[in-house]
Amino acid sequence: MYWHAAFVTCTLNLTGCVKKLTAVFNANINKVNELGQKVPELNRQINLYEGGGQRNANDMRDARNQAIEELSDLVDINSFEDPNGRTTVIIGRDWTLVEGNNRYQLEGTMKGGELGMLRVDGVSTNDNRRDLTRTFREGEMSEMLRMRMKQL
Repeated sequence: MYWHAAFVTCTLNLTGCVKKLTAVFNANINKVNELGQKVPELNRQINLYEGGGQRNANDMRDARNQAIEELSDLVDINSFEDPNGRTTVIIGRDWTLVEGNNRYQLEGTMKGGELGMLRVDGVSTNDNRRDLTRTFREGEMSEMLRMRMKQL
C-alpha cells in the first residue's frame, strides 16, 4: 500500500513538472514568434529610413540587434545583413525565420497527447511545415527539450 501511494505521489509530481516545462516551452515558442515578427518590421523601417543613403537608422539597428540577441538566447541562430540593410535570421543550419521583410513562425504541438513528446514545426508559406524539433542544438529551447525528454 505504501509503495502504491509513493508511486502515485511520484507520478503526480512528474506530471506537474512535465506540464510546467511544456508551458515554459510554449511561452518560448511564442517569444521566438514575437521576435521573429519584430525583425522584419525593423528591416522595413531601416530600409525606408536609410533608402536615400544619407541617413543611418542607428536606434532601429540597435533594436533589431537586441531582438536577434534575444532570439539567440532561445534558439540556435545565424544572421546576416544583405546589401540593402535587411537581416536574414536562420534557425539551426537551414530553416529561415526571417528573410528581408518576410517572417515565418514556429508552432509547438504534442505528439501522443498531453504528456507526449513535443514537436516544433517551422511553418512557412502555404502552411508548409517542417519538423525542427531536433534542429535546436543551443539555447534555452534546446535545454528545455532535453529536460522534458529526461522527465518522461
